[in-house]
Amino acid sequence: MDHRRYHRSKRNIANIFLIGSMMMGVSGVVLGPLIPIITQELNINLKLMSLIFVGGSISFSASVLISGYLADRLGKRLISLFGLVTTVLGLLGFSVIGSFPLLFLFNFLLAFGNGALAIGSQTILSDIYPEKRSSMIIRLNLFFGLGAFVGPLALSFILFQQINWRFAFLAFAFLFFFLLLLFMREKVTAPSPKQRPSNKETLLSVFNPTIVLCGLILLFYMGAQVPFSTWFTTYLSAFGVPVSISSLAVSGFWLSIAVGTIIFARMARRYQDLTLVLWGSVATLVFVLIIALWDNVVAKMIFTALFGLSLSGIFPLSMSLAPHIFPAPFPGSLIQN
Repeated sequence: MDHRRYHRSKRNIANIFLIGSMMMGVSGVVLGPLIPIITQELNINLKLMSLIFVGGSISFSASVLISGYLADRLGKRLISLFGLVTTVLGLLGFSVIGSFPLLFLFNFLLAFGNGALAIGSQTILSDIYPEKRSSMIIRLNLFFGLGAFVGPLALSFILFQQINWRFAFLAFAFLFFFLLLLFMREKVTAPSPKQRPSNKETLLSVFNPTIVLCGLILLFYMGAQVPFSTWFTTYLSAFGVPVSISSLAVSGFWLSIAVGTIIFARMARRYQDLTLVLWGSVATLVFVLIIALWDNVVAKMIFTALFGLSLSGIFPLSMSLAPHIFPAPFPGSLIQN
């Protein structure tokens, strides 16, 4: 492959993954605002609905662990293809669900595909753009945030037009299928490490204190972001706010995350990543406490936006630390595990 074609293919792969990350944001966020509608249509309670999200979280975590391990043995391109195919199947399933078991199954499948795609996209982009690793990871999260902002807005439009929400998932499936076809055309693959870590080395590395700390940071980050976005419409329904309106608040939350990602990216040029992660975590705690304790809907909306701003940089900055911590045989994908 000549030099010009190589760089063009690199750009194409980057664009595919960035759009894919945005689509994961769109398709992954809309299920939360739909909770009041789905529980009524399928005649299930909130306890069963919570099992859907627990199953999805377990599936995503398992996918990240498995994909992170297999990416360096079977190839990151293959993992990315698997993630795209599984995501398409999960979204197609959402377009036909009519019972709790099917909802659980296809959400589990969708989450597993998203986990594999997240591993594939972050590791491939980190490898083909080593000089811009942090920047590319931040861009992926920025596009995810933009997608998560657009998702609830699109949902509000669909609900106002009285269109069946299942058609949205069908459209998402076709868009991901198109990305799959585009990705299959590209031939640039991420280079494999010359020295692969043994199974024992990989297992022992999990107990590295820095990796444990980064893992805890990401654990609490996801614990703050995902449940908040998922259950916020249900929470606001207790204050008499309809889904068509509360979903706009979820869009505002994700917009603040997207804007915050840009702000943190600029701040990262002047301050150390660890410093930004620390102050972002402190601010996140303060804003969450205010949201929980101040019994005023308008105040909750305002501090939700501030919460998103402070939360936005924690994930990409923690991710960007891994390649600087681990020795050469260990890929950046390990921090995902």
